[in-house]
Formats: sequence, structure tokens, C-alpha cells
Amino acid sequence: MFNSTLEKGAQPNVRSRDLDRHMASEVDLDVESKKSTPPRSLLEKEEIDENVGQGPDVVNQPPRENILTTIASRLSTKSLPEPLEPPPDGGKSAWIQCAMTWLVVFNTWGYVNSFGVFQTYYVTIMDESASTISWVGSVQTFVLFFLGVFSGRASDAGYFLPLFAAGSFIQVIGIFMTSLAHKYWQLFLAQGICTGIGSGLIFTPAMGVLSTYFSKRRGLAIALATTGNSTGGALYPLMVRQMLPQLGFGWTMRVIGFLNLACLAIVLALMRPRLPPRKTGALVDWSALKEVNFVLHTLGLCFHMASLYWANYYVSSFDVST
Repeated sequence: MFNSTLEKGAQPNVRSRDLDRHMASEVDLDVESKKSTPPRSLLEKEEIDENVGQGPDVVNQPPRENILTTIASRLSTKSLPEPLEPPPDGGKSAWIQCAMTWLVVFNTWGYVNSFGVFQTYYVTIMDESASTISWVGSVQTFVLFFLGVFSGRASDAGYFLPLFAAGSFIQVIGIFMTSLAHKYWQLFLAQGICTGIGSGLIFTPAMGVLSTYFSKRRGLAIALATTGNSTGGALYPLMVRQMLPQLGFGWTMRVIGFLNLACLAIVLALMRPRLPPRKTGALVDWSALKEVNFVLHTLGLCFHMASLYWANYYVSSFDVST
């Protein structure tokens, strides 16, 4: 009886102790599970590593937004152009480009501006009026300017070297063909068309390359380069006047051709673009015609050139006739 009473009284205590032990074990398990569970980012990384190569049917995929954001950021970073270095604005390389541009201007505009001495000679040997002969020089000047619209854009697109090589070849061929001309139409094609095409292919690209090497001194560099215009306009007529009586017209033109060939070969060897090619963009920027300042400036230059070449072409003939 006594023993049975003790056993009945001890049962609640035993049950309470078992309940306390069970709760304590659950608390310990919860703490250990929290310690052993890594953060969510590490779990996602492990799931990505485990799912690599398992095909598209993997259940545990990382969120789509994270993938799209990563791809977009990488593509936008790769599409950004590399930052360009500022122009040297001086130094050996920049002034070499200035000297090469001087040679180009000398061989193009210097030769074009000397047409007055050819005008006087052609009038004396051909049965053509002075007005008809002047079309040779006029067309040569027009073609030089007109092709500059397209050759400048081609140079920006990365074709400077082949363009310059082709232009130099065509110009020199035109001068040598002029030395063989005996009729008006031959002079028109050789000196007017062919030489004008060659000059138009090299003048504008050379000026464009020079401007990229300078920033603050750009005006000075372009001014120095354009002095080749006046130098050639003075030197070529002197050469023609001195050599015509001694060598004749054919060899006079050949000497000029060899001079241009040597100068343009030096330019082709040393002149290089500084900026990377610009592949995009229209061939001609017609939107520039909507700018009033640009249109007025272009019209002003047009009338200026029209008045300038009257004197260049006819002053020598006027001097001989009087």
C-alpha cells in the first residue's frame, strides 16, 4: 500500500522532468541548426554552383532579375567607348603632322593657284580664247572642293591611308599626262579633271588629321600649314618660267610631277590619323544646312573664291598683253 502510494505520487514528478528534458533538447537543436545554417546568399551561391551543367530543369534557380541585371551591366560596360587621350597640342608627333599638312597644301593649292602661268602659256600655243582655257583651272578648283565633302568623311571612317595613296597617285598621273597633252580636251581631262580629283582626295583628309593633334594651338597649326598655299603659288610659277625656255613644256611638267611625287611620298610615310575610325553617321551631314551661321559662312566663302581667282588666272595674261 505504501509502495503503491509512492509510485502514484512519483509519476507527476517523472513526467514533468521528462517534459523539461524534451523542451531543453528542442531548444538545443534549434540553436545548433541556426549556427550551422549559412546565410541566404551563400545558399544561393552553392545552389548555382551545384546546378551548373544540370540542364534547364533545375528546380533551385537564382532569381531571374539578378541574371538580367548582371547581363545588362556587363553589356553596357562593354559597349562604352574607351576614353580618348587629349590632343598632344604640340611635341614632335604633332608638329610633324603640321609639316606634312604643309606639304599637302603646297602640292594641292599651291599647284592650283599657279594656273595663271599656264593660262598665259596655253593662250599663246592654242587656238582657244582665254575664257575657254580658264575652264581648265576652274574645273580643277571645283573638283578639289567638291570631293572634299566625301573624302573627309571617308577619312573619318578609317580609310585615310588608302584614300591618300589613291589621291597621290591620281594627282601625279594627271601631271604626267598633262606633259603629253597637245590639244585642249587633253589638257581639260589631265590637268582639270584628273589633277583635281587627286587633289580633292588628299587635301581635306590631311587638314582633318592635323586638327586632331591640337586643341589650344589648333589655329596656329592650321595657319602655319596653309602657308604652303602661298609658297606653292609663288614657287610653281617661278619653276615654269625658268624651265619652259630651256626644257620645254613636257619636261617642265615632268619635273613638277617628280617634285609632287617626292613630297607626297614623304607625307604618306609619316602622316597618321590619331583618332579611331568613326564608322557610324551619314555620308553628308545635311542637318548642317539648317544652321544659319554655317550657311552664311559657306556663301561668303563662295563669293570670296569667285572674286579671288579672277586675279589669279588673268593677271599674268594682262601683264603680257600690256
